[in-house]
Amino acid sequence: MPIAFISYSHDSEEHMKWVARFAERLRVDGIEARTDHDEPYPAEGLPKWMVQQIEVADFLIAVCTEKYVKSARGDGGKGVGWETTLIYQQIYNSGSRNTRIIPVLPSSGSPDHIPLPLQPFRYYRPDNATDYAALRNRVLGQARLRKGLASSAPEGPLPPSIEETASPLRYRVRELPGFGNRSPRNALTLNNAGQVAGDSHLDGGMSHAFCEQLDLILPGDEFSFAYDLNDAGMIVGLSARQGGAVRAFVYRQGQMEDLSGSTGNPSVAYGINNLGAVVGSSFVDGKFDAFAITAGILTLLGSPNGSPAKRIADSGLIAGDGWLHNGGDLTHFGWGSYVNTYDLNNLDEVVGQAGRQPQEARAFLYARGDMIDLGNLGGSFSRAAGINDRSEIVGYSTNKGGEPRAFVCSCGRIMDLNSLVHAGDGWILEVASAINNRGQIAGSGRLNGQFRAFVLDPLP
Repeated sequence: MPIAFISYSHDSEEHMKWVARFAERLRVDGIEARTDHDEPYPAEGLPKWMVQQIEVADFLIAVCTEKYVKSARGDGGKGVGWETTLIYQQIYNSGSRNTRIIPVLPSSGSPDHIPLPLQPFRYYRPDNATDYAALRNRVLGQARLRKGLASSAPEGPLPPSIEETASPLRYRVRELPGFGNRSPRNALTLNNAGQVAGDSHLDGGMSHAFCEQLDLILPGDEFSFAYDLNDAGMIVGLSARQGGAVRAFVYRQGQMEDLSGSTGNPSVAYGINNLGAVVGSSFVDGKFDAFAITAGILTLLGSPNGSPAKRIADSGLIAGDGWLHNGGDLTHFGWGSYVNTYDLNNLDEVVGQAGRQPQEARAFLYARGDMIDLGNLGGSFSRAAGINDRSEIVGYSTNKGGEPRAFVCSCGRIMDLNSLVHAGDGWILEVASAINNRGQIAGSGRLNGQFRAFVLDPLP
């Protein structure tokens, strides 16, 4: 059971009752919520007890009110002042990366009541049923994954909350329409606006990158692929011709831009964040290296064995195959001799596949220093391809019959997406490639035997 320590100010009797109800609701939902109300006079003294609680907690929940923010600034209760000092130190020690600290607001609360060091982070309003469900799912999902509880045999459904019962995920399948004489075949990425990018095919022809109804290829080239798409609709990938140069591109402001003038040839752009920073692989000075382009400035990262940079978070953290790059510091992760990174979210969580060899690789989540095996759908192979900022993961796995099947991993459970759509629609969902923060999923499969790209829209 995940532990959540609740930091709050003693504003009034009514507010303290609100905190007590909130804590009890979390406990009913399978979260061990702790407050100083439960231990008003600890033998070791409150300051030491607070340190112990913050050290052992999986999550730190700050109930932010006007009095709370004043106390955090030193103009109020000593307890909140001490707790927020410890919380700020946690943020500082992690290099300003946060996956543990969660601000919440009562119904009358304002975002201005969130202390400045916590304002960059997602906040929730527990009195709103949708927001509370998102908070609960985040805590349960991240805690289960971090502790390795995800497996091919799920532990059971989410525990019900006081006001609602969690229903199974359900989706409506939507085929991506063709455009001109081309048909989308692989939906590889989608943004939070629901735009989809990937590659399209012409019968007997080569792949072209696409986004919505756009055919994306550099002049003179024969094939192209799109690999990432940010919320502003900027797209990155590669464009090439047979026997010719392979060139990284970015599509923005309605124009295709060839990046190879700075990155060299061959080059591939694999990731772009919401600030427009691009990462990928380039061949410069006679060797391959990972690159990042930020504000028009190219930086070679000196990646291990020249491996590519795959994704860049909005914080600037860069993920490659078995490594993270943060301002010059390199962190290695993985198991076995093979690691392939596919996605990185804004909670600094990485997904991909790893193992002794590619054909036996298994889907993984790397979070807070832990490599977590996500399991499979009964076969010997699995790959995690996408993760959103709610820690929901998609990918594909072989089943017991060796057939590829798309999956979603939510709250520690890996589920075959084919069991979550209407069985009579003629679809076999084989690959899930991306999931956005709205829960939409992009991928590819077979519709009445024909290979097609799809989007899954969550049903209310």
